[in-house]
Amino acid sequence: MPAPKLTKRLTRDRVPKIDIYSEEGECPKQVDGFLEFLNINFIYPSRPGVQVLQNFNLLVPNGKITALVGASGSGKSTIVGLAERWYDPVEGQILLDGQDLKRLNLRWLRNQISLISQVHFQQYLLISGANAVQCDYLRECLSWSYW
Repeated sequence: MPAPKLTKRLTRDRVPKIDIYSEEGECPKQVDGFLEFLNINFIYPSRPGVQVLQNFNLLVPNGKITALVGASGSGKSTIVGLAERWYDPVEGQILLDGQDLKRLNLRWLRNQISLISQVHFQQYLLISGANAVQCDYLRECLSWSYW
């Protein structure tokens, strides 16, 4: 089956729950950046039989560098996807400065988030070739405390 026909067949019954073109939602004038994941349960729509996150809680303090570290498949990308509202949790709340992400304008929200993925970080270190810069980055990463 040609790719366009297959894509149409696979997606015809799936309507996104999050309208990426919506202009609705609040756009706060100030953002402190305190992010909270409260009792999050999540299942990808394409894999309804697999619970990805169960009663997940995370506090991301404002003004701090936060690293999500874990093995492949441990949920790092899922957490970022939830913070950027590519998906909504099945249960629980995600708050930015005490406001539910669902109440915020989606375009505005995504403009507030900065992400440096592992791949980009590794490529930067390899391409830059500056040993001093690499040592500074590595030293900073190694100084982070994990719990």
